[in-house]
Amino acid sequence: MSRMPLPKSDGAPPPGRPLPGPLLSSLLLVALGAIAGSLLRWLVDDLAVVNGLGAFALGWLSATAAGRPRAWLLVGGVGFCGSLTSFSGWILELHTHIQGSGWWVALAWWFLELLGGLCLAALGMGLGRWMQRRWPPQTGNRLRH
Repeated sequence: MSRMPLPKSDGAPPPGRPLPGPLLSSLLLVALGAIAGSLLRWLVDDLAVVNGLGAFALGWLSATAAGRPRAWLLVGGVGFCGSLTSFSGWILELHTHIQGSGWWVALAWWFLELLGGLCLAALGMGLGRWMQRRWPPQTGNRLRH
């Protein structure tokens, strides 16, 4: 029986798998942002406020991401905003409104909070775009992957 020869390995991981170094540094950057976001969430303790703040921050981060290292969105977007905001908490609060006040009050609350989040995200993006025009990023490639 003849066997097909195995390809020689040059020590690099197979295609599609990230190197351990960049993966570990990405995880650490996300964790760093998550610590700050969860601490702020604990301090504020109002779901509508933290979700609105998160929408504004994510809008600002996305508008200022051009020309910045990948770490900018890992720390700020995935880590900070991800741990600050809560979709599941928002849905639970909606369910509580349905149970207590009925569908129409819950629907009005849902619409106002959704509209508020969209407006705050747009404000954050507008501020970020204005800041990008005024002060373009001067960061180097130190933290890029």
